Amino acid sequence: MTVPINGALRVRGVALVVRNPRGEILLVEEGETKPEFGKYAGMFSPPMETLLYRKEPLLTAVGRLIAEEIPGFSGHITVEEKWRGVYCLDAGPIAALFVGETARTDLPSPSQSGGEVNGHRWVHPREALEKWLRQGAWEMIVDYLEDREGVIRRRCFPPMPLHALL
Repeated sequence: MTVPINGALRVRGVALVVRNPRGEILLVEEGETKPEFGKYAGMFSPPMETLLYRKEPLLTAVGRLIAEEIPGFSGHITVEEKWRGVYCLDAGPIAALFVGETARTDLPSPSQSGGEVNGHRWVHPREALEKWLRQGAWEMIVDYLEDREGVIRRRCFPPMPLHALL
């Protein structure tokens, strides 16, 4: 199924599920609270990045995501050229999901990632679903686990601030 992503759907960001040889996926811990993007500091998600401009090629944005959010991994992640799904967040942004693979199992240093990311973790995908996830992350991980392609998620679970969960 082909969907004109940056026409009708106005994608504003990209997300990347990266798997390693052990079958784990990379999660980042959010360092900043941005309710307009469905995230609070301390939440987890696959790495996500906002497009610099509306017509920025999605794979260009994925390359920038790797350089900025997974420092030291540029050239070490093979990304599928076709997006797996698009995810509409209640806050407004729409993210396109890509999947990548790496032979590495080490982690970037959080100090290399700037303030947006507090740290990185390799976790098994089912374990990831039990974490406090930013908006859209749960759906992305489920669709990855089910090996779905061409997914259009018009609604994702809203984010819940940590104090609402306690």
